Amino acid sequence: MSVEKLEGIEVGYPGEQYIFTMKMISIAQSDVIEARLAAVGSKATDRLQLEYDICRNAIGEHVAEMPQKLVEIEGEWKPAPLDTKGTPADVIAEHFKERTKTNERIIRTAFNVFQSQLNPAYRFLSRSV
Repeated sequence: MSVEKLEGIEVGYPGEQYIFTMKMISIAQSDVIEARLAAVGSKATDRLQLEYDICRNAIGEHVAEMPQKLVEIEGEWKPAPLDTKGTPADVIAEHFKERTKTNERIIRTAFNVFQSQLNPAYRFLSRSV
């Protein structure tokens, strides 16, 4: 069985959520992202901006479908348009262009969950099978 599309990731704050559905990527592709992050260096004056750009671009590059935005209106979650047109990568790049506190946390959390999703499920057996 092949898993090409991962479970959707819902990230956000009260009243506003974003859904990203990511693609399965190879270890080599994952290594490229990790190398980009490692190349930033801990002493770079613009380290957080560079890391934000890398994480946002990785999400855009490996998203499986158009991201969605949900807003809570009178206790109900409703779809809301993302203000841009184009490919899913274009929409993510434009909507999250500015590194605000909220955008940074949404992108970083989505990126970390995406990285975690890439690992197969496992468990420790308490007995021999």
